[in-house]
Order: sequence, then structure tokens, then C-alpha cells
Amino acid sequence: MRRRARLLWLGGTSGALLAALVAPWAAGAPWPAMALGLGMGLAVGWLADRIAAREVDRAEGALADVRAEARRRAAELRAGESRLRAVLDAMVEAVFVTDATGVIVTANPALARIAGRAPEGRTPIEVIRHPALAEAVEAALRGRSQRVELDVDDRHWVAHVAPLPEGEGALAVLHDVTEMRLAERVRRDFVANASHELRTPLAAIRGYAETLRDGALADAEAARSFVERIVRHALRLQSLVDDLLALSRAESPDWAPRLEPVDVGATARTVVDELRDRAAEHGVRLSVEIEAPEGPRAQADATSLEHVLTNLVDNAIRHTRPGTHVRVRARTDAGAVLVEVADDGPGIPERHLPRIFERFYRVDPGRSRQVGGTGLGLSIVRHLVQRMGGSVSVDSQIGTGTTFTIRLRAADEGERPSA
Repeated sequence: MRRRARLLWLGGTSGALLAALVAPWAAGAPWPAMALGLGMGLAVGWLADRIAAREVDRAEGALADVRAEARRRAAELRAGESRLRAVLDAMVEAVFVTDATGVIVTANPALARIAGRAPEGRTPIEVIRHPALAEAVEAALRGRSQRVELDVDDRHWVAHVAPLPEGEGALAVLHDVTEMRLAERVRRDFVANASHELRTPLAAIRGYAETLRDGALADAEAARSFVERIVRHALRLQSLVDDLLALSRAESPDWAPRLEPVDVGATARTVVDELRDRAAEHGVRLSVEIEAPEGPRAQADATSLEHVLTNLVDNAIRHTRPGTHVRVRARTDAGAVLVEVADDGPGIPERHLPRIFERFYRVDPGRSRQVGGTGLGLSIVRHLVQRMGGSVSVDSQIGTGTTFTIRLRAADEGERPSA
């Protein structure tokens, strides 16, 4: 640009100088007039040079501004694209964008995990083989938003599909609602089961009370029998309410177990001593087997661990036949403490084991109510153990017996145990 300015200056100056010399001479002017013309020509050339230089500088500045603005906008576009990609990659929802022909041009990793391959360059039906999604994308390409529900590989999805501006394609977002649907089903089942369990003793109490009111009080023997049944059903109702409260507490995010070193052997002996009379009534023998005299120490909540063992031992007493031996064993294993409640009773059929820890699930509903179970004990056990950072499992063989195993983190050496 500067070189061009110099050339312009030389051309302008030479032209002005030539014009200043030739014009007076051609007109027959004397040399003073020619000198004056020469000066004026030089002045005009100098002025033209200054104007040209300013225009060149102005043009150079404008071009520099354009280049800087282009670079800034390009940087903004790259940053925006990076942010968009980061957002898409971080989303748990599956997202894809198609072009106007319905071919996927952009997708996030969540969709790739569902498809098991790269979705770009494929149609939605090739990625997720569900006709409802393909129809929703076709409708979006015609300008209509759609919401569809999909069942794919044991997962439940809700897809929202919307058209892009100016018919450029479609945008789809897939939400995995499997856990939400499961939670809704569990909640409905829980409400139905709890209502049923509460209604049964209440109906019995009401029936016996109305019978007494209508004249049974005059028969002392019948009245005593009815009152005893009312008390029995009231106790069952109280047990159910207590278990519901215990389960609610174990599931509540507002409750946190107080983890500390706990002497598992001492806790097991306390539980067995408290249940020994009940076991004797059922003809069941209880024993505690600890690998060392002082017993292993687990990192646990002392009250919760006692509640867990009480539920497991009481469950074994109620669901085994007379003559059964129930053992509570505790030992260490690779940085953990294993606590087992084992019996040599009739065992549990294998088909029931996957659901044994569900709320209100009973292997034998009729017998469970007969022996006073609420159907919540094992669910409480599972939740309390999990809240203490442990796990619980069950192993059972028909005719051999059942063993429930609790695994908790062992307490660090040197920490003082809580009995």
C-alpha cells in the first residue's frame, strides 16, 4: 500500500511539473511566469500526495478493522461451538439433529451408547429401531412437534422431537424415564399394600368391638376371647406402623447413620439374649459364633446394626419349624466384617430370592400373617445396611436352610469400639 502511494506521488508530481513547464512555454510566457507555474505545479503535486497518503492510511485502517472483526467473530463461533459440544457431551439425555432429509448430522455420546455405534450419517430408524421415533422425526420435518414414548431393550424412553427453523431438519431429545416409572410402580404398590395391611387388623378390631357392643359383653368367656383378639390385632397394627416408620427413616435423605467402631460380637449376643425367650416358645435354639473372644469391629451405626440383627433373627424364628438351630456368626474378611444369620430350616424356593428384600413381599403370605410378620422387616434390613455403606445377600437351599450375610467395612485399628 505504501509503495502504491509513492508511485501515485511520483506520477502526480511529474505530471504537475510537466504541466507547469509546458503550459507557460506554450503560451509564450516569460520565464518568471514559467517559474511561478512550476511552483504551483509542485504545490499541487505535494497536495495530491498528501491526500492520497491519507486515503491509503484510512483504507489500511479500515481493512485492519475488518480483519480484526473477522478474527473476533471466528473466535466467538469456535468458542460457541465448543460450549455447545461440551453441553451435549455432558447431557445424560440422548440428543440428535437431522438435516432436511432426515439423516443424523449431529449427536451426543449418550445416543452413541444407546445405539452402540456412531449415529452420524444414519437415519433415526437405523439407530433406534422403533417406528414411533421415525414417525415423530418425519412429522418434525413437516413442521410438527411430537412427544412419543419408546420401550427399547428393557428401558423406557420419552422422546421430544421438534422442527428446526426454516425446515433445516429436526431436533430430538430422549429422556430415560425407566427409574422414574419403576419408582412410580413401587409407590403405587407400596400404597396399595400398606392400605391392605392396615385395613386387615382395623377391620378385625372393628368387628370384634361391634360384636362386644351388640351383646357379647354379657358372655364373659366370649368377651375375653374377643378382647384378646382385639389386643392381638392392635399389636400387629402397632408393629406395622413401627416398621413403616423405621422404613421411612431408613429411606429418608435427612437421616444419616452415626458410623463408629461397633463390637459386632457384643451386639449379636445382646440381640440373641433379648430373643431367647421367644425362640424357646417356638422350639428354636439360638447361638452366637464369633471368630475371636473380643469379636470383630465394624464401622457401623450401633442402633441400626442391632435393629438389623433383631429383624433377621426374629425372621428366622418365625419362619422355621420347631427344632431349628439359628446361628449368628461374625468374622473378618479382606478388610470387611461378615455377619451371618443362618438357620437349618426348610429353606426358601429359588424363584423368591430375587424379590425377598422388596416391601411387603412374602414367600408364603398366609403363613406370614399367621405368625405376625409385616412384610417390611427384610426391606428395612437392606436399607439400613446400605445406609451404613454395606451390603446384604441371601443364600438358601430347600431342605438345608437359609443364610443372610451382611458385609460391613471393618473399623480401623486403634479406634475404640462401641458395644
